[in-house]
Amino acid sequence: MHGFRVFLTAGAVSAMTLLLWHSRAAAEPLEHYQPPLLAKAERALERGQPRRSLALLQGRVLELRPGAQRAAAHDLVCRAYFAQGDWQRAEPACDAAVEEGGGSAAWSFRNNRGVMRLLQGRTDAAIADFRAAARLQPRSRPVAKNLALAERTAAAQFSLR
Repeated sequence: MHGFRVFLTAGAVSAMTLLLWHSRAAAEPLEHYQPPLLAKAERALERGQPRRSLALLQGRVLELRPGAQRAAAHDLVCRAYFAQGDWQRAEPACDAAVEEGGGSAAWSFRNNRGVMRLLQGRTDAAIADFRAAARLQPRSRPVAKNLALAERTAAAQFSLR
């Protein structure tokens, strides 16, 4: 009887471990934490101060944790340059945000890069980004709207040829 209890207890512990391992509890625990540097840069950008946002982040992006934090910093740099109309500098930062990953925000980085590419007239690249964003976040209305706009733009460009 004692052996059966030990076996039953071991089975229960194994099952709980397996459930926890595959649950959201096993997700990156710091994924949603935003360091003060990122919060300040985000606020500056929201207030229409892209130069301040860039000044805060200059030379500090690689100091952040790889993954979600670093991707968020690259995305802020991308958006700040974009707000200034400097698409040449924005694109490498957008690319870095996408390549870094970013956990649950990865779809947003693809969407942002897609918007930039669409405004540059690179419709096919924009559509690819919007489709990738839609796969990552199928319920996002902004992504759906951007994809529809990009596809209409591509159709109009094709009919003009």
